[in-house]
Amino acid sequence: MSPIKQAIVKDQVQEVLAAGIIKPSHSGWSSPVVLVPKKDGGYRFCIDYRRLNKLTESDVFPLLNISEILESLAGSTIFSTIDLNSGYWQVAMSQESKAKTAFITPSGLYEFNVMPFGLKNAPATFQSLMATVLERLNGKCCLVYLDDILCFSATEAQHFSDLQDVFDCLLQAGLTLNLKKSRFCLSEVKFLGHIVNSAGVTAHPDKVTAIMNYPVPQNLKEVQRILGLSGWYHRFVPGFSQIAEPLNNP
Repeated sequence: MSPIKQAIVKDQVQEVLAAGIIKPSHSGWSSPVVLVPKKDGGYRFCIDYRRLNKLTESDVFPLLNISEILESLAGSTIFSTIDLNSGYWQVAMSQESKAKTAFITPSGLYEFNVMPFGLKNAPATFQSLMATVLERLNGKCCLVYLDDILCFSATEAQHFSDLQDVFDCLLQAGLTLNLKKSRFCLSEVKFLGHIVNSAGVTAHPDKVTAIMNYPVPQNLKEVQRILGLSGWYHRFVPGFSQIAEPLNNP
């Protein structure tokens, strides 16, 4: 790493070390650190766990089907979106697994006390946790997709009651919220790349613009890439799967 990037890694390591998220390690495992550029010009501190993930047995706990999630919102008029505070970091690693999360930096070897991003089974583990925490409410007054929670109700009075139930479940589980990213009691919200309101579900304009401005494909690979991008919204295009089938199976 360049001296500038080494300084960035050192600062971010010290920050999470002080917060108790990581600790010094003497593990026989080691994964490299990568710095991923962010939109604001800064860097996101990440660990490349690809070699560890190749040795990891898959957790088959399913993520929810987004189409089914959105279809269950019919009849709702008021919505709140709840974001968890660094969701993965609220899940403790088992003692025997901490050593496997070790990563190497210019200043030494460290390992995670909590579940880091980049692990193969992290999404399934977190979805399983949230399904357990909100088991009696999920699908009735709220929907959860990883660390995104959508609370929905037919009336304002019912919504206050539903929010209290969700908060009680999260409190009992010891989970904390990111209030800056949470939005409450709205008639329209953005959720999983869609606009949700009392009239139903529509594609988010920013996502549509990205598809409209995509360069004209020049080869089979690029055609398949645009199909993957636009396929997220196939429900809004009648006959999409029939049109795309010959291109997906050349």
